[in-house]
Order: sequence, then C-alpha cells, then structure tokens
Amino acid sequence: MKNSTLLISFLAYSLFFPMIVTGQVSVYNPFVCGKSSIKDIDLQTYKTVLIGTQCWMKENLRVTRFGDGTQIPLDGSGSASGNGTGETWSTRNNGARTIYAHDPNNLMIYGYLYNWYVLSNKYKLCPKGWHVPTDSEWATLISFLSGEPVAGGKLKATGTTLWLNPNAGAVNSSGFSALPGGYRKDDGNFNSISSNAFFWSATERSNLTAWNYYMDYNSSFVNKFNADKKIGAYVRCLMD
Repeated sequence: MKNSTLLISFLAYSLFFPMIVTGQVSVYNPFVCGKSSIKDIDLQTYKTVLIGTQCWMKENLRVTRFGDGTQIPLDGSGSASGNGTGETWSTRNNGARTIYAHDPNNLMIYGYLYNWYVLSNKYKLCPKGWHVPTDSEWATLISFLSGEPVAGGKLKATGTTLWLNPNAGAVNSSGFSALPGGYRKDDGNFNSISSNAFFWSATERSNLTAWNYYMDYNSSFVNKFNADKKIGAYVRCLMD
C-alpha cells in the first residue's frame, strides 16, 4: 500500500514538473531566459537574452520549415549581386527565404533573409511558445533601451570585424548582438552587408508593406521604416 501511494505521488508530481531522467537520477530543468537555449523545428539551437521583461532570441532565425513541417521555398535566383537571368525574387508574393549573395558563409553568420510573406503563414515561423515581434513589442524594447537615438548602439554587436568602421555607439549593453547582414531589395538585389542590420516586425502597414527596424554602422539610432513585403530581412523571435 505504501509503495502504491509513493508511485501515485511521483506520477502526479511529474505532470506538473518536467524532468530529465538520467539513470536513477531525476533533475528538474526549468527554462531560464539568458541561460537556456531553444530549438526550432529543424533542431537548430538558439541562445536567448532577457531585455527588460522580454525574452528574445540572441541570434537570427535559420529555420527552413514552417511549424507544420512544410518547407519554406529557398530562392537562389540571380547572381551573387542579385542581378541576372532567371531573377524571381522580385515576382514572389508568397513566403520565401534566401541567403545574402547566395553565400553559405553568410547563412552561418547571419541566418536567412525572409520576405514578409513567411510571417503571414498560419503554421508560423518561430518555435512553439515564441513569435515574431509586433511593432508595439519592438517599441517596448526600444523604450526600455532609452529611445531610438541610443537604442541602436545598445542593440548592435561591438567591434568592426563584421560591422564597418566606426560602428558608432555600439556597446551591445542589451546583449541583443545585432549583426550587419544587409537585406535583399524588392528588385532582387542584395544590399548593405557590413553596414546595416534589418529586422521584420509582424505588423502590416498596408497590403503591400510592413514595419521594419534597422541599425546602421554610422549611427547609434534604431530606425523604423515602412518596407515593401517583398524585401528580404532577418527575423528574431520573441517569447510569448
């Protein structure tokens, strides 16, 4: 009777507290933002960072599939500059990903560039429990970092190995570690690597445009602009 009671108690406890079992030892392993990592559907791992009350991915998204397992089309059209025969990026009005200049090294450093249409897919881009931040959530981040004139510097990774000199105001005090991966223009050209970091918000401005945020090598500002949904920009996920 005593053993049965203990078994029932253990089973009830395990329903409320997820555990990792190794041999005979059970260890409670809670998620701690800034210390714990998360995985996407491709089982790729991302570091996290706590900024104010918001838990962000510390790295750009590299996922190749939506939440239902469907592949996100990879656009490899055009030359390394984006121009050339077979250009299709500019004609897309569905979700797609691309790599800056089609260079795998850029994928490893910066992640994929996504057009905005991937954000509208009902099966979602971010891991379960995470989402692409809205315009108001970006505003919350910027406000916590003391406003647009200085927030860019607090978001940018420091140094001039990847960022162009002078990488003005970069202190990365937030830990966000934004990198200058550039973007892909709506005409298919690649632009601004080493000088700018571009990030999507989930908020539409119109049928053709959505809000985008970017940082520049020559300024401490974080800038908001109304971007064509066809451009390719980076994605950071935010915890629900």
